[in-house]
Amino acid sequence: MREEKQQEYRDLTADILARMQVHAAIVALREEEDMKIDAGLEEDSLTDLLYSVTGRYKNIQQVDIDGRKQLAVIPDHDEEYLLENMSTGVREQIFLALRMSFASRVMGGRAGFLILDDAFQHSDYSRRKRLVDQTVNLVRDGWQIFYFTM
Repeated sequence: MREEKQQEYRDLTADILARMQVHAAIVALREEEDMKIDAGLEEDSLTDLLYSVTGRYKNIQQVDIDGRKQLAVIPDHDEEYLLENMSTGVREQIFLALRMSFASRVMGGRAGFLILDDAFQHSDYSRRKRLVDQTVNLVRDGWQIFYFTM
């Protein structure tokens, strides 16, 4: 019975230690990914694309609100708007600019593909035109775009 309890103790201890290692690996990976995101948010190509897509927002950054990292966009030097407080259409435009920029960055200047699912659905007419123009620019650069809609 004693050997059985010792084996049970070893198994539980091994399980706990393994879970701790997996958690540490996930935390390290999350920190590494956060650093890549921070670096990507500071690139001029993103800010240029962001302004081209939205026609208004010139910068995007992560801000710390109550211990949570959140994205905020900046139209001018003094203003800052949390992305979570923006309309669905504006959020989708900003997310599309982020996807385009990060995809280009990950591809290292090579062409790739994007799959878009009703990406322009919540955009008004003037912004939709900008979104289509930017998407066509990617196609001209050799990218393949798959656009799905209802």
